[in-house]
Amino acid sequence: MAEPPEFTGIKLPSNHYFIGSLVPNEEFSMPQGFTGVPKDKPLIYFAMGSSGTPEIVAKIVESFEGKPYHVIAPVEFQLAKVQGVRVPQNVTVTDWVPALTVNKMADLAPFMAGSERL
Repeated sequence: MAEPPEFTGIKLPSNHYFIGSLVPNEEFSMPQGFTGVPKDKPLIYFAMGSSGTPEIVAKIVESFEGKPYHVIAPVEFQLAKVQGVRVPQNVTVTDWVPALTVNKMADLAPFMAGSERL
């Protein structure tokens, strides 16, 4: 399981284990827009991977409005499933990003195995 048991509320069989985040290792370039992320405020990396529920992801993205930080959010495919999402100006929504690279850029990011930032 990638999610901790406390997140799921499911009692796992004894032969199941928590393995941590699943990090894609494919090589691809940073999406357009990352070069323009200002460095005047802390940077948060918000990613939900394929396990994010689109409606919840949309609410979280909208909740970043007016906060004193910038957000990189590779959740474009999830937001495309929800109508009327208001993406705040301090949030850069994109498709896939190289997770380990973005983790190293961010001041706050999900824990990723092998990340030197955390």
